[in-house]
Amino acid sequence: MACDTLVIEYDNSAHANSQENLGTTSGSYTQSFKVPTDTDVCAMSFYGGKGTVGTQPGTYKFEIRTAPNSGSILATTGTLSTAGMAAYTVPAWHDLAFSAPVTLTAGTQYYLYLKALSGSTNDVIRWFLDTTGSYTDGVFYRNASAFSGQDMNFRLFKEAGGGASGSPYSATVNSAKVTGTHTNYPAYIDLANMPADFWTTVANGGGDIRCYSDIALTNELAREVVSCDTATNTGELHVKVPTFDGTTVIYIDVDGARSDYAVGATYGRNAVWSDYKLVYHLKETGNGTLGEYVDSTGNGYNGQGGGGNATKTPAKIAGKVGDGQDFTPTDNDYIDSNVDNALDVGTLDYYHSSWFKTSRATASVNGSEFTINKQNTFSPYAGYYAEILMSSNTADQGKVSVSHRTSTLKSTPKSATKYNDGVFHMLCARKVATTLQCVTDGAVVGTVAGVSASVSTTRTFKVGINPSTAHNQMDGVIDEVRLMIGAAPSLDWISTEYNNQNDASTFWTIASAGGGGGTPVTKNAPFFGGGMI
Repeated sequence: MACDTLVIEYDNSAHANSQENLGTTSGSYTQSFKVPTDTDVCAMSFYGGKGTVGTQPGTYKFEIRTAPNSGSILATTGTLSTAGMAAYTVPAWHDLAFSAPVTLTAGTQYYLYLKALSGSTNDVIRWFLDTTGSYTDGVFYRNASAFSGQDMNFRLFKEAGGGASGSPYSATVNSAKVTGTHTNYPAYIDLANMPADFWTTVANGGGDIRCYSDIALTNELAREVVSCDTATNTGELHVKVPTFDGTTVIYIDVDGARSDYAVGATYGRNAVWSDYKLVYHLKETGNGTLGEYVDSTGNGYNGQGGGGNATKTPAKIAGKVGDGQDFTPTDNDYIDSNVDNALDVGTLDYYHSSWFKTSRATASVNGSEFTINKQNTFSPYAGYYAEILMSSNTADQGKVSVSHRTSTLKSTPKSATKYNDGVFHMLCARKVATTLQCVTDGAVVGTVAGVSASVSTTRTFKVGINPSTAHNQMDGVIDEVRLMIGAAPSLDWISTEYNNQNDASTFWTIASAGGGGGTPVTKNAPFFGGGMI
């Protein structure tokens, strides 16, 4: 990684009215400073040039110390020689790298120490001093004596992205997009929105991505990296946030080297979805292989294209949240979980959601297009499902509904709005106690009360078709299928979830934690990368 992202700059060189000559091993010049947040410093610059010319080039080095003219040495640059250095009458910035990055702690006073390695007969260094003293987090020292109101011109740098491991990046939520406060919310971040320097650091596949709730990177969060492609600068990240509201900030750290967590690890994939029964991101390229569509909960309800038939397997395509699956009705495309009783809902609360985009504007020969389905094949078709109505009844074509059916009761709240417009929509069923709601694009579009009967079925959970695998085929794209049994999120949660997934670019403000994506800026005042590092 390039060590070229500015951490601190004090550049009042235009007003510098003094230069300090250093040419003897018996003296030293020091500038104290503080970093506003924990960060790794890997390089520095000083402003000046060669002063009095001696019998041979002078040699020098800079150190970061814990006290002026003494204290522990935390970092050391390589040797600086005046050979080839321009005279102080044409001053310039001179860059030096530290032998290894050093982690500095926010609010702690540190000391940038210039030390001569050669004698007084050699060339001297002139480091430019500003006696107006407008830098507020430190002062200039000659040997061990402080000179209040005087400061040297200096810069400190971190690696691209900054932070203790070469990051962190901040994702700050748009408070207008969040309703309520949510516990263990799985937040979606579209990695295509990450700053350019993220992509020069992150490992392909994103196994090195770590997420935190604090900029000090001490409170780690479980995350799933669904994809991270450094060739296309695209990817899909989900982060479980213990308390999510309109003030949430997630810090993302990368180093280009760490291995991914095991899926069952504390901060691994499964932990993100511990409140769910089944989650399909549908990013895979299927061919009918058993278990090819991964259930990210770790519960093992992995899907199989076409029930094992490659010709009935949907095709990978760009979806709403990363990639999705394109279902062709003439091929009878579908995905089968091969799981029956474990995904029954009985009388429990439950919630299922999926994104769909139908390619059909007019009636389907089979009447409806199912997004998800767990329903018996025989009358009265007990089970639960979600559908886009595409019957010959033109008044209903394009409306959506969800169903909770028993042998004696069909509870089917239906929308008044039509959604067969060729764009993505989020269709959800939410059952709490005895109320079933159809929720589309974050809003309730239909409600049925008195839903108390138990629902169970011997058929497996399927995506894109009815239980017989010969009717109600989806004609279009399905993405991000989720199922929760035993609980259902609040309507505020669903509204927030819709906003998050519908347009992640406006849901978050994403930047290097320095605030500017790692672009150095010159100011005649202390500079901290836009405020935070």
